[in-house]
Amino acid sequence: MKSKLSSMFLTLIIFSTPFLPNTFAQDYTQLNLPEGAKARLGKGTIIDMQLSPDNNRLVISTSAGIWLYDVSIKTQKVPLIKFGQQYASHIAFSPDSKTLALSAYDKTIRLWNTDNGVNRLKFDTPDGPFKSLKFSPDGKTLIGQNWQGAIWLWDTTNGEQLIAFNPNLPKLNPRKYKNWNLAADFYVDHTGDIIIAVGNKDGTISIRNGKTNREIRKLTSSTDDSPSLPIQYLRPFSPDPDVWDGGPYIKWVNTLYFAPDGKTLVSKADYRRARWDGWEGQGGPLELWDVSTGEQLAVLQWRLNISFSGDGKTFAISEGSDHVLWDIPSRRKIAEFQDVKIRFSGDGKTLAIIDSSGYKIWDITTQRETVKHSQLIEWLETSPERFVLSHDGTILATADRNGILALWETQNTKQLRCLLTGYTYPFTALAFSHDNKTLASGDVAGNIRLWDLNSGSKRSTIKTKSIENLVFTKDDATLISEGKISKSESNIEVWNVLTGEQIDVFTAPNTSRNDYYIGFGDGTALSIHHTSMFSPNGEKLAIETKGGIEIWDVPIHKHLNTLTQVRSRFNAWAFTPDGKILAVNMGSAVRLWNTQTGKHFTLKILKGWRNKLLEAFRLLEFRIYALAFASDGKTLAAGGQDKKIYLWDISTKRHITTLKHEYAVSKLAFSPDGKILASGDTSGKIHLWEFATGHLLTMYNGHGNYISGLSFTPDGKTLASVSGGSGSFGYNSGTILLWDMPSK
Repeated sequence: MKSKLSSMFLTLIIFSTPFLPNTFAQDYTQLNLPEGAKARLGKGTIIDMQLSPDNNRLVISTSAGIWLYDVSIKTQKVPLIKFGQQYASHIAFSPDSKTLALSAYDKTIRLWNTDNGVNRLKFDTPDGPFKSLKFSPDGKTLIGQNWQGAIWLWDTTNGEQLIAFNPNLPKLNPRKYKNWNLAADFYVDHTGDIIIAVGNKDGTISIRNGKTNREIRKLTSSTDDSPSLPIQYLRPFSPDPDVWDGGPYIKWVNTLYFAPDGKTLVSKADYRRARWDGWEGQGGPLELWDVSTGEQLAVLQWRLNISFSGDGKTFAISEGSDHVLWDIPSRRKIAEFQDVKIRFSGDGKTLAIIDSSGYKIWDITTQRETVKHSQLIEWLETSPERFVLSHDGTILATADRNGILALWETQNTKQLRCLLTGYTYPFTALAFSHDNKTLASGDVAGNIRLWDLNSGSKRSTIKTKSIENLVFTKDDATLISEGKISKSESNIEVWNVLTGEQIDVFTAPNTSRNDYYIGFGDGTALSIHHTSMFSPNGEKLAIETKGGIEIWDVPIHKHLNTLTQVRSRFNAWAFTPDGKILAVNMGSAVRLWNTQTGKHFTLKILKGWRNKLLEAFRLLEFRIYALAFASDGKTLAAGGQDKKIYLWDISTKRHITTLKHEYAVSKLAFSPDGKILASGDTSGKIHLWEFATGHLLTMYNGHGNYISGLSFTPDGKTLASVSGGSGSFGYNSGTILLWDMPSK
């Protein structure tokens, strides 16, 4: 069944855009753009989605911002709540649905009016970001907890901090317990009383009064013999004998969380022993506790997961897509489900069961299926937040791999509406067509999207397994993609741009893959995954294999050459426009290879005696993470960890000049005419340099993490950028920003 799209109006709540190009007017692509950007493609990667308690609003939290939909009248009320370069780490509706609370990584909390999109309050949280955020039952108090276990209560009418609780976690010797953290969680009842659970160094758990910090009781494991306890699972927990034979291991509680009613507590533990760099050991038990009596209810395998119904009376033991439901008051198993995903309603009365063929609604009280909807719903593979059940179980919201969000009335299986929302997965590749009309993007889900650059709309989607590189052929009629299909094989596929049909495919064997994460002392970070690259003309492919870098002739599927002795932990690549020379980083040096003959020479960074001494003592690093050739192939730019960009004349092997960044350089790209060099760094900033003079023309700041992709249109008028997926905020924009080029 296909659903006709409902009409929607868009309202920008933070910045107005009165003078928009006709092609982008009244479109999300123009909403709240950073200075210098002319469009945004994609609404970002979905982090969370929630339905308001009154079922009238659906909020989608993405890496680009917050999108709020009015379900009752079928309009998009508040299209984008965005602040700085930070996304919301947590969102929460007030019980009356009139306020939306947002906790951000910039250590602030904002309260938004969901009727008009007005930001009512903003207050700082010096010890954020938060682990959890929720309203009190009367909506008058907002409660937040950070990752260190501290709890704050604020008055929602004026933002005043009412009180702060610190559970006084046991102090740890930083030398003995390096990178160890103690777990804590809290529960606030309808009277405002707070109960705190804290993991102790001896593996026990203390239940404390949040206001007085007095210990109410201590939870101590009476047994690891799960068959003797009231709640069981198919495979009982059994510690590995090696833990006990290998020396003194400590049972360390690493996770604690209360059921919604505060009557049951879940704990997870490891068996650890300290090492100089942290700890070693293995996963310990997952345990359930009766908070009021201290009774140990279950000892389960650490790899299992526990989820509760909204009223806390029912819980599910989940192992992958298999689930067992238990009634807590009676300690009775009530149902089993296989090969599905499940979600409880907020009132605890309903369970949504989703599989590849559709969804079912299951009544927990009667333990019977009440509704079955057999329409195909594309399998939701990546995140449990991709579907959510309303508080009363009457509305189901789903989001699929294609960025399509749908709302369903569960009682009659009626689809309320289908929103082609443009939510996107993290991008892995960009390529412009030669006529400047189309941008191709690849993402981690294997979607190739073709974007119309005139309107900002998505023309079509091509689906494959994996995308690492994209390039258009000269006539723009075909698009070539490369991606991993296994740990040791990559597919090179040729697509008809008009029809989306696969024209050709061949496989490169024995390929390698990088998955490296580098953290820097300034709080930024970088991840490197790619081990391959197309030449700009699409005729050659360089791909790392176990024997070195192989050069392939793409049109004829022929392996031309293997470049040996180029193994480097952090790979940066660059082809000359004609594909005749490949530059590869070798630590702090760059080796340039003739792709036909295999001959090579090396360019080295001139460090000076002081820098060489600092490097010898590992106080300074010169690793190169980004390379780019100018359009004439005569100049090479290299940037990396020392926050500098080095420019070389290839013919003379002479160092031309050095440009400086504030952060490590992660990406480089020359404009087609060679007059502008674009550089992206690990903070998410983009610098545009005049190549002839080394003058900084402008700086763009629109991403929240390291720049992972930069690409110019062939006419040089537009720059596209994407940001990476790891770092201090775990941020990936899942959006493409298009930037105007400054006048030179």
